[in-house]
Amino acid sequence: MRLRSSLLALGLLFLASPTRAQDAWGSPYAGVMHLHRTTSAPQEVHAVLADLCTPGMRVRASRSEERARTVSSFAHEVGAEVAINGDFFSWEDGYDTIGLAMGDGETWPGTFDDEVWALTAFGPGRAQVFAEPAVVEPEAWMSEAVGGVPQLVADGMPIASYPGWSFCAARHPRTALGLTEDARTLILVTVDGRSERSVGMTCPELAELMADLGAHDAVNLDGGGSTALYLADRGVTNRPSDGTERVVANHLGLVLDGSTGVDACPGGGEPPPPGGWARCELQGARPGETVTIDETHACFAADGPSWFEGPDHGYTYAVDCGAEGPRACARSDTSGRWLFHVAEAGTYRVEAHVPAGGATDHAFSGRAPYRLEPLEGARDVRIDQEAARGRWVPLAELELAVQNNVAVRLHDNTGEPYTGGATDRVVVFDRLRVIGEAPPPTPDAGPVSADAGATSADAGPGTRSDAGHAPDASDGATTDPGGGCSAGGPSGPSGPPLGAIVAVSLLAARSRRRSSRRAPPSLGR
Repeated sequence: MRLRSSLLALGLLFLASPTRAQDAWGSPYAGVMHLHRTTSAPQEVHAVLADLCTPGMRVRASRSEERARTVSSFAHEVGAEVAINGDFFSWEDGYDTIGLAMGDGETWPGTFDDEVWALTAFGPGRAQVFAEPAVVEPEAWMSEAVGGVPQLVADGMPIASYPGWSFCAARHPRTALGLTEDARTLILVTVDGRSERSVGMTCPELAELMADLGAHDAVNLDGGGSTALYLADRGVTNRPSDGTERVVANHLGLVLDGSTGVDACPGGGEPPPPGGWARCELQGARPGETVTIDETHACFAADGPSWFEGPDHGYTYAVDCGAEGPRACARSDTSGRWLFHVAEAGTYRVEAHVPAGGATDHAFSGRAPYRLEPLEGARDVRIDQEAARGRWVPLAELELAVQNNVAVRLHDNTGEPYTGGATDRVVVFDRLRVIGEAPPPTPDAGPVSADAGATSADAGPGTRSDAGHAPDASDGATTDPGGGCSAGGPSGPSGPPLGAIVAVSLLAARSRRRSSRRAPPSLGR
């Protein structure tokens, strides 16, 4: 049985630092706490504290082809419930990040770490902040990575002085991330600025905040007009200083249904396939062929506090969360997921097998909920497992393209009461099979006339509806904690914006370090 701690344990961490009168806490999702803090400065803070060991929670950063989006656009693209902006970047250089960037198991071409940048990386069973001045090369375990500068908290101690980083001295909008000492809790923070409602923070103030929230190590990310924190149930929680979300280079998100990203719970679970569960390709799943997924297959994942292993299948106890109240709801978080995409486009039947015998004497569930999550949306299929013993049961017939990710989730909240007695039912997790329908034979009709012509070209990945706003003239390394995140932008009355001048200097220094890593960037000077 795989054990995971409850949200209560995460809540105890939050209570370790005194709760202020201006603090408002909420729990929008399992394993996620949201803080809205206001101070008399005035400052407005939004923070998310996420237990990375929550069943189904995955960390997901942007792939290279997902660059140049707003935070909310990225979240919608990957299905993230929580998302935040990432590293500093060059607007003129194709939205390249300044530090090393990785997403979904892929390293962004041309990006790298150095002795100045601090890197935060996530992989199967692992999350780590690499402190300055370590130079980190992509390692085999890393799946997601976001860079930032400067480091705010090191070994539990907030850093008070930032020589050479002039943009740290003034108050500006800020974004930061941190990890607790056990690397189990991820802390994401935004601070609004440049308004009468919220003046922003200096780097020392931000460091104190991160330490107060429990960060053992923390890093400053791109800020200024780039600062944005998104929650799926309420949208962008802060108020970006541009007046609307800015298009940024990369992002970091939390996906709560396990469909993409990496399970970074320290030491927890089996490592997912490279690039996350959503990239789990069924070898041989092609039209006319059948592939079977059992619980030893790379495309199957089990999660939750009440998972049990039988001789040839897994099982858990059925519960009725709605009728039995909070205690039953707390138990109702055990599930198994079969996640895959196919090797060739076509029509596929998905079927579930129910074993003939059980690992216990309990009856099987009479209404086991299989949830199918193809692109057109999730839907439940209820199966009477007791009546289907020893049989294959059809779940769905799907038209799948190669890039379509499919999740079939079976969970324990069946609506059947749990009493702890002999009448309790169990939900059994056995095999799933994907059957590709053979295409009809093609008649020999002779030569086929040429196509009338190519269809109009797709707008391509460079065309985005969230093109956003160019940064204002005050953005830049010396005035914006975004550190010159955008090298472009509108020219002010007296010429190009300060942000553009400083960012060009930063990129020149960065270019020099491609051949020599000795000199720090000119950011902040």
